[in-house]
Amino acid sequence: MRKLSFLLLFVFAFVATQAQQLLTDNFSYTAGQSLTANGWTQNGFPPTNPINVTSTGLSYSGYILSGIGNAAYLNNNGVDVYQAGLTNVTAGPAYTSFMYKVDTVKTGDYFFGMLSSFNPNTYVARVYLRAAATGYYKVGFAKNNDIPVYGNDSFALGTVNMMVVKYSIASGSTTNDTATLYHFTSGFPLTEPSSYYLRSVGGTTVQDANNISRIALRQGVVTQAPSLTVDGFRLAQ
Repeated sequence: MRKLSFLLLFVFAFVATQAQQLLTDNFSYTAGQSLTANGWTQNGFPPTNPINVTSTGLSYSGYILSGIGNAAYLNNNGVDVYQAGLTNVTAGPAYTSFMYKVDTVKTGDYFFGMLSSFNPNTYVARVYLRAAATGYYKVGFAKNNDIPVYGNDSFALGTVNMMVVKYSIASGSTTNDTATLYHFTSGFPLTEPSSYYLRSVGGTTVQDANNISRIALRQGVVTQAPSLTVDGFRLAQ
């Protein structure tokens, strides 16, 4: 009986953990195929340069999705795509974690954001990259369409780093949600850090998301946007 009780406890704990995970993508698809051929949805008009699967996947020590499958490559202009999670997050935080490796940077544009189920064109929790000193880049962040805030640190091109993007849906006002960015160059914490890398509240004029339903990849403006590899996406509560 004790063994059965332990087994049931384990199963219930496993199901509860999985219920909080809304999306996982390790890009375990055929290299060279577009993401839209593998469950992602094109966003907007069909320009050139689709986001394709590239081999091999990224690795980052301590991250559970490290070294699995392939990866995706974002050009500095082209098709934008999104993928929906299992359900909509309507209250509290939604987290997206992923690995990335930057090849080129320019004057600054965003390549990642979260979307609601209502509007695929309103990106929230936007992550920006822009050029710093030769061979380095800076990371920026914005809640919505407000001016991005860039960190003071510079990171080397060609290195694999990690981000966790958090969007917190608050009750009451339509402008009181908070977007937070955690950035890691080594190691990965087991619990949420007490300090963050960047945070954006957007001010009183920047609208909140109705919910968090999707993650989105964007290939921006050719004179501004970066080119990079991304991998190991996880959207969870």
